Amino acid sequence: MKIVIFKTDSEDDALYREIIHLASKENEKIEIISAITTPDLSFPGLTISCEQKQVFRDKNEVKLTRLEYDVLYLLASHAGKVVSAEMIFETVWGKHSENTIKVVPNTISNLRGKIEPNRQAPIYIETVFGGYKFIFGIRL
Repeated sequence: MKIVIFKTDSEDDALYREIIHLASKENEKIEIISAITTPDLSFPGLTISCEQKQVFRDKNEVKLTRLEYDVLYLLASHAGKVVSAEMIFETVWGKHSENTIKVVPNTISNLRGKIEPNRQAPIYIETVFGGYKFIFGIRL
């Protein structure tokens, strides 16, 4: 059985996370689609086009895999907040994926190589205690 979730752009996503959690317990395939048009996410030097699922760095398209795009979108849509590796894994791969949580730091590393001007001094994705944070322009 496939479960389809229509997600709004509501700030309160506790119900959304609970549905994802419950569905993943049942080992179901989850497809998330938006019930409304999702606006692009724009940061200085980086644009995430949600409709086309494309990313642009300084107006040049950056080719990302589906998983890299999903991780980037998840982090950028929660800019300034710590997102745990567990949350990333469960949201992007699914709790019952054949992969292990080790794919998260590998995917983050690949993503940094594609979007960061200097992967050793990231301006978009920071590794912090508890997970990862999209930081551009909001570093405290």
